Amino acid sequence: MFMRIAKAYAALTDEESRKNWEEFGNPDGPQATSFGIALPAWIVDQKNSILVLLVYGLAFMVILPVVVGSWWYRSIRYSGDQILIRTTQIYTYFVYKTRNMDMKRLIMVLAGASEFDPQYNKDATSRPTDNILIPQLIREIGSINLKKNEPPLTCPYSLKARVLLLSHLARMKIPETLEEDQQFMLKKCPALLQEMVNVICQLIIMARSREEREFRAPTLASLENCMKLSQMAVQGLQQFKSPLLQLPHIEEDNLRRVSNHKKYKIKTIQDLVSLKESDRHSLLHFLEDEKYEEVMAVLGSFPYVTMDIKSQVLDDEDSNNITVGSLVTVLVKLTRQTMAEVFEKEQSICAAEEQPAEDGVKLDFSYLSFLVKEIFSFLIHSVVGE
Repeated sequence: MFMRIAKAYAALTDEESRKNWEEFGNPDGPQATSFGIALPAWIVDQKNSILVLLVYGLAFMVILPVVVGSWWYRSIRYSGDQILIRTTQIYTYFVYKTRNMDMKRLIMVLAGASEFDPQYNKDATSRPTDNILIPQLIREIGSINLKKNEPPLTCPYSLKARVLLLSHLARMKIPETLEEDQQFMLKKCPALLQEMVNVICQLIIMARSREEREFRAPTLASLENCMKLSQMAVQGLQQFKSPLLQLPHIEEDNLRRVSNHKKYKIKTIQDLVSLKESDRHSLLHFLEDEKYEEVMAVLGSFPYVTMDIKSQVLDDEDSNNITVGSLVTVLVKLTRQTMAEVFEKEQSICAAEEQPAEDGVKLDFSYLSFLVKEIFSFLIHSVVGE
């Protein structure tokens, strides 16, 4: 009690003690502060010291290294695009080996990805029934060469992936046990084809930088076939099949009524869209009203793309004047709409044509795959070269 009274007296009479009281809450100035962590009693109990030591050793010397090691082992197997490094190596080898890949060879190389191998990808499955079902599909397809031994392209997993892709493009009915595997394979195809495009572009750049005759760059046809195969996998169509088969209720038996019509000669989606509403309805008269509406709904979901390309020399007085040795910048602008918006514009234009107008309106339709092909062709020829 006397100590507290003395400190209170000092705080009231001494100016320095008063300042310490106001700033630090103590007339003697700042004091040392200690902090503690509350631990359960059984941890600090001497009887449990060996058990606690064993738990700490197990956690930090066994479990933690195993978790970090397994994570590191899985991460180094994949590239930045989550593609197996082994798949990239396989694609690089076969793309360099086959400079000009046709569609059949491209499908064969695509199916050799390690993503389809159960040894490298746990999501890929291999069933005992595959030994019975896959040979049956091979006989139905009839265009698969099994005599050539070229691993891993001729391994069982690669052959299964190739057969499932070909059956999808041919729109064949497959057993239910293979449908899940086919869906798994199709989900992997876009990323794998993009990786193959990257490999082809890298090999082209390497060939241009080395300037060696022995190092042959892949052809532009290989790059174009990669993009075509990506489109074919999404559409579920073979290479030379009519794109009109993408539409519902348009089958092989009634396709001739559309493509071989005496008046319209419809060959592509673009041709069908360019018709007036009355002409389309007349062309598809063999469909019921409900089925016709389904066709128009799917047709309206197709992309309508316009492209604008401009080449210029940046930081130049006359940017449009391209001279020898100039660094040319190619600007590509894609404007994407849906065909449903085109239909709305068409109806408004047809209504406007019934009334006198000063200016005419003209619609320009472009097909998406054609635009993509033209873009890549222009860029490769202008910047890299074949």
